[in-house]
Amino acid sequence: MTIEVFPAHAADRDDVVRLFAEYPLKTWQKQVQGIDPQRLSQLLWDQAEPLLEKPGAGSWIAWRDRPHRALGFAQMGPHPWHSEVFGRRMGRLLHFVNYLEPDAVGPALLDAVFEKVRATGIEHLAARVDGQDWVNMHLLESRGFRCVDLSLKLARRLDNLPSPPPLPAGLEIRPYEPTDLEAIQQIAARSHVNNHFYNDPSLSRERAAVLFQEWLARCARGLAAFVLVAVESSGRVVGFVTALENKTLARVVGVAIGIIDYIVVDHTASGRGIGLALLDVALRRLARDNTWVELRTSQDNYRAVAFYHAAGFSLVGSDFVLHRWETKAGS
Repeated sequence: MTIEVFPAHAADRDDVVRLFAEYPLKTWQKQVQGIDPQRLSQLLWDQAEPLLEKPGAGSWIAWRDRPHRALGFAQMGPHPWHSEVFGRRMGRLLHFVNYLEPDAVGPALLDAVFEKVRATGIEHLAARVDGQDWVNMHLLESRGFRCVDLSLKLARRLDNLPSPPPLPAGLEIRPYEPTDLEAIQQIAARSHVNNHFYNDPSLSRERAAVLFQEWLARCARGLAAFVLVAVESSGRVVGFVTALENKTLARVVGVAIGIIDYIVVDHTASGRGIGLALLDVALRRLARDNTWVELRTSQDNYRAVAFYHAAGFSLVGSDFVLHRWETKAGS
């Protein structure tokens, strides 16, 4: 048996969709949220296809010669925004589908990925693998990746929300206004430190803070479905929540899922019920058009995990987050 890796093309659609559809992990999330694997695989292909011919990106299929069959799929691409913020050429391993014959297929796919990384000058490559996928986790570690986070995905239904909690005295939850931007950026910089960028010792923590500040600005300019802020009677902003909606997922897969992207309370105002108030208003807003809500938090953010569990969220999935430097930072 021979394993050969070739660039993927649009004509390979059916083979890649099959690989996505038969992926044996993330089954619990699909079962709990009622996500059909076949419809999800169609969406994943629709997202991957535009990158097949994009300059700087790369997509590959690993084939077995006899009998002829697709055994794995990998796709990587540059990340211009992260590159601009950190001042290094950064990319992402967007797909690494390696479960049929992983010991033979995985190394061959990674060889193709790293050849493209070197050819395009990418210095920093980020990847995610399922939290149950120890085979590929260990493979990536053996090829120079370093685990920088275990991201937990939590979810709950929106059709059974409890009665709203009492609003903390002197607090107002209102829609974001442009004059709030600096305040929420400063809150994020002071209080949002549990994430994979801060866990990578080769990345500047100062630039990581800038990344989140710029992301908030993008959310505020319309990327988010909505942004809410918590304001004291004095006018001081003490917290915020940003929410996203995946309209494409709802259209293709048939499950409407809202996303709590950020919910951050200034550390000087913690313990007063502000986070719960923000979450409650955000959930009721998302419930207008969504059946489910989900979010991510880091496994070592114990306070957040306990907070969401108390609010009715359950663990539905997890991902290892890994980073790899092609060259050492500063070289």
